[in-house]
Amino acid sequence: MRTKEANQLEALRNVQAFLDEQRNHLPTIATSGARRQLDDALARLAQHADDQTSSAAWSRNCTKRYHALRRRLFRSHIIPIALIARTTRPPLSELAQFHIPRGKPTAQQLAAAAHAMAEAAAPHADTFIAAGMPEDFIDQMERASEAMMAELEARAQERARHRIATEALRAGINSARRIVMVLDAFVRSACELEVEMIAGWESATHVRRSVHRPQALPADSREPLQLVVAGVAEAREAPVREHGSTEHPPLALPRRVIALLAVRGRARFAVGA
Repeated sequence: MRTKEANQLEALRNVQAFLDEQRNHLPTIATSGARRQLDDALARLAQHADDQTSSAAWSRNCTKRYHALRRRLFRSHIIPIALIARTTRPPLSELAQFHIPRGKPTAQQLAAAAHAMAEAAAPHADTFIAAGMPEDFIDQMERASEAMMAELEARAQERARHRIATEALRAGINSARRIVMVLDAFVRSACELEVEMIAGWESATHVRRSVHRPQALPADSREPLQLVVAGVAEAREAPVREHGSTEHPPLALPRRVIALLAVRGRARFAVGA
């Protein structure tokens, strides 16, 4: 849940708490149809928020299990079978089917490669078993591939559930805020001359705004001009000219000054060897 939505949901709950607290002072409003609609809306929003949180957690768990199953399929099945096929003498006729996928194959590509490898290894099962593979190594590889794809599908379902919950949460918050607008008219009409009551109501309906404070700049970047002047002076004093030379050696500014100027785009320096 984003900070904005969390703040809106907090304001809706504050409205609910305000009406509960002022039930004796505002009995009609506290038991009105709009109030019941707000209670129902908040109950649905709580369910949507739970679905959003749980689906996000399940999606992360599915991702971890998917990567673990992918590594297991690759390291425990595909690589051993491919290595055995390469070292067999005489070489297997279907050697092309036992190549290890290169790069970063997708889950679909890896599953297809595992299936093709299983089909190619079936006629030579005795050879692989004699080399040390389990007797049911083909079935194990097929099950490992299916488990990997099932975890990937489960993650897709959880992500879809998360999107549905997110959209339902946004729509529900907007609907509940429209209900609060109706309650706002009721409260202001009933407490027109009660300044303290109106102040409490406005505090309950207020939605906090998230403030993005800029990060404080490092001390070295607050006075770029002074740093440049000091850096130039330091660089001029550091090197020693050779006897009889009339030329200054290459100017070597401190790295922090060069980085500062590069970031700010004020100059470009070529650092000599």
